[in-house]
Amino acid sequence: MTLKELENKVSISRASGHGQYRVTIEYRGKEYSCLSNNTLAYDSLPSISNAGGCWDDTDLPMTRKQALQSFYDECKRENGLK
Repeated sequence: MTLKELENKVSISRASGHGQYRVTIEYRGKEYSCLSNNTLAYDSLPSISNAGGCWDDTDLPMTRKQALQSFYDECKRENGLK
């Protein structure tokens, strides 16, 4: 999947718990959501996290595409999707 496709299919927001994120994905025309504790991926998305002001792109733990793919795969797994 391309970065643009992932950006259109994955949305992340903070959940009520510390270090928890609500991930919503679009999969085969339907929306699914899950809770994630993947702070490594979240911190790699400076437009969402506060990391954007602290690090430059070379210091991020993974690329934007890898982070979104990680959230997408986790949400698929949590919802039993293949």
